[in-house]
Amino acid sequence: MRRRDLLIRVAGLAGMMPIGLSASTTNKPALGYLSVRADIHRRYYVSGIDHQGKIIFDLPLHGRGHSIAVHPNQHEAVVIARRPGRYLQPIDIQNGRLLNPIECWEDRHLYGHGIYSPDGSRFYTTENDFDGNRGVIVVRDVNDNYRRIDEFESHGIGPHELCLLSDQETLVVANGGIQTHPDFGRTPLNLAHMSPSLVYLNRHSGELIEKRKLQKSLHKNSIRHLAVGIDDTVCFAMQYQGPRTDRPPLIGVHRHGEKICLTSAPRDILAAMQNYCGSVCADSSGQAFAVSSPRGGLITFWAAKNAKYLGTIEIVDGCGIAPCASPGEFFLSSGTGGLYRYRISDSRLERLQPGNHASHLWDNHISHLNQRSAQAC
Repeated sequence: MRRRDLLIRVAGLAGMMPIGLSASTTNKPALGYLSVRADIHRRYYVSGIDHQGKIIFDLPLHGRGHSIAVHPNQHEAVVIARRPGRYLQPIDIQNGRLLNPIECWEDRHLYGHGIYSPDGSRFYTTENDFDGNRGVIVVRDVNDNYRRIDEFESHGIGPHELCLLSDQETLVVANGGIQTHPDFGRTPLNLAHMSPSLVYLNRHSGELIEKRKLQKSLHKNSIRHLAVGIDDTVCFAMQYQGPRTDRPPLIGVHRHGEKICLTSAPRDILAAMQNYCGSVCADSSGQAFAVSSPRGGLITFWAAKNAKYLGTIEIVDGCGIAPCASPGEFFLSSGTGGLYRYRISDSRLERLQPGNHASHLWDNHISHLNQRSAQAC
């Protein structure tokens, strides 16, 4: 039984029902985070959450979402459909309402991630040209209802998450290396010939700046999620497609122009991660990374400077991670409905319980509102 199916059944047996819009029209708490979720009836939502874990709004989605990109200076965000979904759902985060949805081309599907340009005028998504068996980065005009205006190669197969470096010109993209086609759902079609890679591209032209691959023995280690820390240190998290008994490294760090450095976790922690990382996030200072392993029910922490292992906490089905304002502090979510705050400095895990969220099956990612977007709300 899949992990998500099990959680839905457990919540159903507990008799939990979803809550709707929980914010009053007066004294509205400050919106701090956005995440997508399911309920026990397999209905999907995008939720606005304040810094104490209170649900500000719940908006229905017509399919499962994956991540949410927040506009850099307006009260707008976009939900990106989970692979092999095809929808983008813009939302007005100031008023808690859905805007006009967008769909990608019929011969494309999304991989669940997108990012705005620094000025918010362009939106970049990772997509699968499944008949052409190639990954693409699609560029959209935000000011023209996210109209598609360009696309360029991701220089790999299965591009998943993408981030922007501090020069505001360079995209770093995680090519997972797994070939899929909607006719076969999410089934991997090329496990014997996978080729994951980390690539750096010019966001205007799509020009390839740098491409890094793992050693051949790790070709089944799919690079999926990224976060950028101090000095443009990129932390990437992987999902291993080989035998369950193998214990490959699951986390790496890289800086443009240098070699990839794979991290080393304690053997028992690596085994507990079950060859699967769900998301990665840098803290507000960029000096620490958090990486979730929902199948193992734990989150690990790493120093950006030297990839040193800092510690682990246990959260059942914990996956979503976002930075808090204070350095070394993270906002966390789980597929069992929990919302948490964790501080590395004193190893303090605080469960946020403003209400009963047991029917809120939080999905893989949480997005933190930047200062301008938060002020607009």
